Formats: sequence, structure tokens, C-alpha cells
Amino acid sequence: MNLALMLLPLIGGYVFLSSCNITRFKTIFYSGYRLFFKSAFWGIILLVSATFILSTITELVTVENTVIEFITAKNIEKFVVPVGLKLESILAMMLGLVLPHILNFFFDAELYRRKAAEDRGDQLFLTVSESLIDVELIELIMANGKVYIGFPMGIKLNDEYIRIDPYLSGYRDGETQILKITSKYYEIPQRKNLYISVKVKEIISVRIFDLEIFSKFDKVGRVIEYG
Repeated sequence: MNLALMLLPLIGGYVFLSSCNITRFKTIFYSGYRLFFKSAFWGIILLVSATFILSTITELVTVENTVIEFITAKNIEKFVVPVGLKLESILAMMLGLVLPHILNFFFDAELYRRKAAEDRGDQLFLTVSESLIDVELIELIMANGKVYIGFPMGIKLNDEYIRIDPYLSGYRDGETQILKITSKYYEIPQRKNLYISVKVKEIISVRIFDLEIFSKFDKVGRVIEYG
């Protein structure tokens, strides 16, 4: 089999796997051969779908020398075959790029994020991985009420500690659970090598931190409280 024939569907399969809300949160846990075979699986589905679409269009189109016939029939084949590509492969990759954006309108990201976390039983790993991908702050709430907010510096399954590049820290009020900021690490000059190491077993909650909401409080000059 021509390598180029499967390369584009494989790329499409990987993009679909890592972009569609239904699959992308579980994909965070994949690596190596498992990620490759999962991408290949979806690539094959996309290739079969592309083949079906093209065959259906070919059967429906009977008018010769039209724009539709030019797109779906022999003219483009003459161009792509010399470089080892087929219309099916090109369409399969395009489906992998476009379909996630369409499906994401109908499948809620938060629902599948929670489902993936529950199936895996590792909310911390999932949230940190999501933060690393999207370059977002995370909020770690400790058993003693202390709160650390920062950018994670990586995490592996079953790690005993997690290191973060600190941005803020504070505590949650025992009664109101309102977050009160006591330290702003981002104001420290030349903090290039500053990091905080937190024991995973002492973390009782983790979530993505909404910096936009925090900034609104910060700008009005009040005591920083984030509910």
C-alpha cells in the first residue's frame, strides 16, 4: 500500500481524535503505540467515510463537463495520482479537520471532560494536562485550606509531587469558601527559577483558574476575593 495513501487519513484521524470533544479528553492519556493505533483507527473510519461520500457523489452526478464533475472525477485524479495521493485520502484528512468543529456544537466539552476524569479516576492529571495544552493557570486547594495558583511544570501518572510556576497564593475562608489572595508571585522581579513543589496527596481539589475574573477584581483595588 502506498504510504502517502494512508498518511493523510492518519493525520486526519489524529486531528479528529485530539480535537473532538467526544475523544480529546481521553486522548490526553494516550501515548506511543496506543496513540498511533487510535489515530489509525479513526483515520480508517474517515477514509471509509470519504470513499462512501465520493462514490455517492459520482453516482448522483451525471452531467459531463461541470464544475462538480471536475472536482469529483478524473481531472483532479490526474493531478494527485503522480504524487501518490488519492481523492479519498485528501477528503479523509479534510473530514478530520472539519468534523470536530461541527460535532463540538452538539457535544458539550465539560460533560466529556468529567466523564474522562471519572473513567480514569485522575482529575488532577487530566486538569494539569489540559492546562499544559492550553497554557492556562490551575488552582490547587490543599487540605489545610492553602491555595496555590500557577502554571504546572508537567506531571506524570502516579507522581507524588507536582511542581508549579507560582502566580498567586492564598487561602479559602473556612466558612464562606471565598478565595483570598495573600501573595502575588508575578510581581516578583527575576523569578525565573522560582517554583513550588506540592504533595499530591494533600491536594483536595484542582481546577482551571479563570484569570479574567480575577483581573476584574484586581483592577478595582478591593480585597481580592474569588468565589
